[in-house]
Amino acid sequence: MPCAKAASRLERFPQRTVRTATAHRQTEAIGIASAAVQLAEVAHIEQDWPDVPEGPATLVMGVDGAFVPVLRGAWADGKPLVVGEVGEPVEVKGEALGETHSRSYFSRVREAQPFQRLTLGERYRRRLETAGHVAASSAGAEWIQGCVDDHGPEALRMLDVPHAAERIGQIGDVVLGANHASLAAWQTRQLHDRTHSGPTDRLAQLTSVAAEHRSDELVAENLAYLNKRRTQMHDPSFQAAGWPIGSGIAESANTLVVEARLKGAGMHWSRARVNPMRTVRNAVCNDRWDEVWQQSSAHIRRAGRIGRPVQSKPAVQAAAEAALPPPAQPATEPAPPTKAATTHPWRRFNDATKARLAQAGTNARK
Repeated sequence: MPCAKAASRLERFPQRTVRTATAHRQTEAIGIASAAVQLAEVAHIEQDWPDVPEGPATLVMGVDGAFVPVLRGAWADGKPLVVGEVGEPVEVKGEALGETHSRSYFSRVREAQPFQRLTLGERYRRRLETAGHVAASSAGAEWIQGCVDDHGPEALRMLDVPHAAERIGQIGDVVLGANHASLAAWQTRQLHDRTHSGPTDRLAQLTSVAAEHRSDELVAENLAYLNKRRTQMHDPSFQAAGWPIGSGIAESANTLVVEARLKGAGMHWSRARVNPMRTVRNAVCNDRWDEVWQQSSAHIRRAGRIGRPVQSKPAVQAAAEAALPPPAQPATEPAPPTKAATTHPWRRFNDATKARLAQAGTNARK
């Protein structure tokens, strides 16, 4: 929660007065220490490639981008990873819907390649490499596909409904007009048809409807985007296999982990403060606060006092905010390692998974 509110709660319940500045300082110190502990965990995994215990039967993962407002009117581009288990499909209005549970999150402001490496600890914890079946539900951005290549190279890939809806909606805005009375109904029908008939007929119809607007840059871009990802839009097959195709789990991670705390009205963060706060938010949203507190406190005792990120004079601060990459944290990221061999458990899936994925591809083509 916001630090001022946290301070008032502490005063109300344990009858202890805590200044808001103290709440800021302690929160950031724990966030920085937690990030350092996670970096040490990544270094250990990259050095030893430990065996991964047998994972759950079914996992679904999602990756997305999430912007945070920082000083001087800029935005910090962060990335959340969410992993959840998929329960048995539940029939709702004649349709089998797979529900996710036991979700966990990892979020950082980092470029795609460092971000992939920093998720090693969470991937190990969730046993992603040894799960029976894995699917990735997310937007189709190239950097996200690169993350999926690294996290689960043989995972079944699904373009989540919110991103498909956005692309289809933009086509409708051009074809029918943004203020057309039937636009909302048209968009709803397009999405309904996609989830029941798959991409082939839908994309053909979209192309036909937009034929007179193919020269429009927005229409051409969105049609190309959807056609390129047609193999990720076989919703009937995905539903039949019990995968969740509703709202994107990565979108929910943005809302829960990032927006609920870092995008409040009037909030603007120093870049140096964003990752410590995201680290703490991950611990809270993962229900791992006690574990993270103990590990971080132990790190602070070993390393000595960890202070707040230093605020510069206005001119120096403005230059720092505009600079990339963000100001360095006390812990440094390890150098990129040599990847594990393709035969290592971290880089392969079992035969049952391969057979299921092959069958899913056959069903999708049908």
